[in-house]
Amino acid sequence: MDTEVDVGNGLSGTVVMMQQMAMYSTFLRTICLTMQSFDVVEAEDSVVISTKAKLRFQILRSTIEGIFPHVMGNEWLVSQLVGKEVEPAMGITFVFNGDGKCCKYSVDLDFVGAFLSIIKDPVVVDMLLGRALIADNCMFGVIDEPREPEEEKPVAINVEQLGGLEEECHSFTEKQSEYRGVSTSGPPRTEDQTCLRAVEDYFVALAKGYDPAVHRGFVWDHFARDSQEKIAERWLSLSNCFSILSFQRKAVASVEYGSQKGTRVIKASAKYMLRITPATIQFVFPHLRDRHQLRNMLIGNVLGVPSQIKLFIQGGSGRIFAIEEHMDFAVSLRKLFAGRQELQVVMLHAKRALESFNLSDSTAINRVEISTTDVEPVDERQKTAATISPRRMIRMSDLLS
Repeated sequence: MDTEVDVGNGLSGTVVMMQQMAMYSTFLRTICLTMQSFDVVEAEDSVVISTKAKLRFQILRSTIEGIFPHVMGNEWLVSQLVGKEVEPAMGITFVFNGDGKCCKYSVDLDFVGAFLSIIKDPVVVDMLLGRALIADNCMFGVIDEPREPEEEKPVAINVEQLGGLEEECHSFTEKQSEYRGVSTSGPPRTEDQTCLRAVEDYFVALAKGYDPAVHRGFVWDHFARDSQEKIAERWLSLSNCFSILSFQRKAVASVEYGSQKGTRVIKASAKYMLRITPATIQFVFPHLRDRHQLRNMLIGNVLGVPSQIKLFIQGGSGRIFAIEEHMDFAVSLRKLFAGRQELQVVMLHAKRALESFNLSDSTAINRVEISTTDVEPVDERQKTAATISPRRMIRMSDLLS
C-alpha cells in the first residue's frame, strides 16, 4: 500500500485503513470472503483491478452497538438481527500507481440486500440503515472532517458550527413536530414524544402484517402485559382472513390527555392494503361460496381500507394498553362493484355472518368497527331479516373463532 492511500471521505493513509479493518473485525464476525471474478484495466501510469466477491459474516450485538446504536432500544428488532448470518455482494477496487503500490482503495458492500434477507420489510430496513454509522466507501464509525489549515483557527470555526447545529436541530424539531401535528409551544412534551415514538414503532413494525416469530419481541416491548395476547390475536385473525400487503399511517390527528393520569390518547388515520383470498370468502363472506360470479369478482383483488385509530398509551413507559379502530370496508368494496345491488348482497350477508360471533367483549383493546354505512337492504324481505344498525363494533380476533 502507498503510505498516503486514498480511502475515501477525504481521508488517506494506511493508519486509517488499518483502523477500518479493526472496526470490521470488532463489529462483524467475518466467516469468509470469497472472490468471484476480477477485471484488470491497464493505463500508462496506473492499473485498476476491480473485483466482485461475497462477504459472509455474522451480526453480533457489537454490530448493533457500534453501527446501529439508534435501534438499541428496539429489542424486537435487535433480537431479529443478532446471531444471523448474511452473505451480501461486495465489490473492491484497487488502483495501483506507477510504483506498483495501491494508491486508492474503494469498497461497495450491499448492506441493503443483506438486511432485507433477514427483515424482509423495506420500511424497517430504511429505518435501520438511514441513521447507521456507515459513511461513503463503507467506512464504519463517525467520520471526522479533514482538519482545516492552522491559520483558519479551527476552534472558532467549531464554535460557529455548534451554533449552527443548534439552530438546525431546533428547526428540525419544529418541522418534525409540525409534521406530526404536535404543538411545540407550552410546557415540555417529553411524555408526548415518548407516546408518539410508540405509535411510530407500531406502524413501522407492522407495516407488512404480523408474524409471531418476528413480532413477539415487539409486542412484549411495546404493549402493556394484559394487552399483549389480545393484540397478537387481532393481527393473527386479520392475517388469516386477508393477505396483508401494507399497513401505513397517513397522519396523526391529535395527542390528547387520557382519563387515567399520565396516559395519552393518540388519534391517527391509516390505510390497509388487503388482498382478498379464498380464506376471506371462507371466514368473512361464507354466503358467497356458491355465488361463483361474486366470489370471482372478489378473490385476488386488493382493498385499500381506510382506518381511524385511537391508541391509548401509558405516558411514562410508552406502552400501548388499548386500541380502538374503525375500518371502513364498504368504501373499498364499493369500487369493485358497478351495481349497488351486488354490494348490498356482499355487505349485508357478510354483516349477518359477522354478527354471529361473540360481541360481548367491550374492552378498548382490539376493537374494530366495520362500517356498512350507505348500504341498504336489497328488498323488504331482506330489510326485515337484516335488522342491524348501520355500524357495529366487533372484534377482528373473533373472525376465526
